[in-house]
Amino acid sequence: MATCTMRSLSCFCRARWCVACGVLIVCSLLGLVAYLSHARVHVVWGYPTVEVRMVFRDLSGNPIEGVELCVVDENGQLSWGYPVSDYLPGQFLQSNGRGVLVFHHKSQGPEYSYQMSYLSYLLGYRPPVPRFVCRFSLSGRIILEAEFSRLIREGRKIGISPGTWDACAYIECLFPSCGNAPPSKWLDVLAELKNSHSNCAQVRYHYIAGAMETCLNCRRRNISSLEDIQYQVVEHIIIIPPVDDKAD
Repeated sequence: MATCTMRSLSCFCRARWCVACGVLIVCSLLGLVAYLSHARVHVVWGYPTVEVRMVFRDLSGNPIEGVELCVVDENGQLSWGYPVSDYLPGQFLQSNGRGVLVFHHKSQGPEYSYQMSYLSYLLGYRPPVPRFVCRFSLSGRIILEAEFSRLIREGRKIGISPGTWDACAYIECLFPSCGNAPPSKWLDVLAELKNSHSNCAQVRYHYIAGAMETCLNCRRRNISSLEDIQYQVVEHIIIIPPVDDKAD
């Protein structure tokens, strides 16, 4: 009888121990989830310094000249100077006689940032990043649309191309009124850019502000803002079928 009682007591104690361990594990997991849900991670990213080469050909392999680039943001508004650094007012980017259209992005370090919980980060969630679209048109018709991020991510890497970047020339092309104007005029231009609260507009604002800062620092030190850089070259070969004029 005593032996049975001792066995029952031992089983009861083990059961209580298992329950206690289970409760402790559950509480620990809940605490970890609560921590990860409230703890924040700061994520930053930016486009690389890249040269995109779009090669346009017809079905026979002949080059297509005159394909023109237009860059718009997520609201369909023209996005001068970002993310295509040489898409500037008055400077048309078109495919040449070999059917090649070239454009660039000059990285200035982190260009966009956001905060999220560690839990969301570990689960793989990423908030939508600002969306910029490259539109390619021929004779007034859009023949191709592609997100800029996709063009630089999915293209064929074919090497490195040397180039130059001039922050002051970039700003003067974007805002001819700045020129040799005092810094206060530049700040007024920045204030106007900051009025728009869309993600794309804010990213563009910070990029332009960085270029302005670089230019002003060079002018204060009386040195050239022209710098040599190396572009990673990404190439896309695009075959364009003939357009039926009667389709309209």
